[in-house]
Amino acid sequence: MDNLFQEIPKLWQLLVNCMPEYVFWKDINLKYMGCNNNYANLLGFKYPKDIIGKTDEELFRLNKLNNANLFTKTDQKVIKEQKNITNIIEEYTTVTGENLWISINRILIKDKNEIIGIFGFFKDITKETYLNQKLEYSEEKYKDLIEFTNTGYVIMNTNLAILECNQNFASILGKNSLGSIINNSLKLWVHIDDIHKFETSFKKLIKDKIQINNLEINIVDAKDQLKPIHLVANIIENGENRILCLIRSMMEEKIDRDIKRIHSQKHKDALLQKIREIRSDLKKLV
Repeated sequence: MDNLFQEIPKLWQLLVNCMPEYVFWKDINLKYMGCNNNYANLLGFKYPKDIIGKTDEELFRLNKLNNANLFTKTDQKVIKEQKNITNIIEEYTTVTGENLWISINRILIKDKNEIIGIFGFFKDITKETYLNQKLEYSEEKYKDLIEFTNTGYVIMNTNLAILECNQNFASILGKNSLGSIINNSLKLWVHIDDIHKFETSFKKLIKDKIQINNLEINIVDAKDQLKPIHLVANIIENGENRILCLIRSMMEEKIDRDIKRIHSQKHKDALLQKIREIRSDLKKLV
């Protein structure tokens, strides 16, 4: 088996040295039989030949690293279960003490159906992981703010199918469960008289990227009651377009307006009645 690894041509070594990933291969005893320059340098060695014949424990001990046990256990698992693994996220400490997050792949090397070693390659995803963590943190803070303001939010795809929503939106619809909302179209709850206004606004949003501001429409809740809502929506561009809608019930505002209108009408009626009484009194004087 050693001879088979030794037969790896120079062209292959040149090819793996051109790869941006960190590449290595080991025999069945998990001794390194080769790697590319990136991997050798990551371990603190100048050339790939410097690691040949050594195990993770030997290499990592030389560089005072603590990843050897994790790497060895994962390799042993692949060989024992005879199953490749792909895109496994692991934490890695470099010879300079820098902590990295890596996405690693391990593939069994076989010769006539006999496992003779492991081929592995991984890439540094530290930056992506950090950005994702910041994004998740920001999203959670944003969602907390929305919850605090009693605003409903909905995240949809460009077909207007609901992918996510909060309990505030469920309450606006008069529903207790989010499960009965997810995967349905928001259009399902829009009152028929407002369908055209709703569709026109979202077509402009999706096609022309024109944000929806102050859209006032009526929805029909779970009890078939008409509820006025105020809607704001925009595209979230994060690799795949999503639509974020912020929805606020206008019921209280409508009630306040109705009360003011009634009070205003009562005031007008009282004023008209007073005018009529004055006119009547004037006629009597004449």
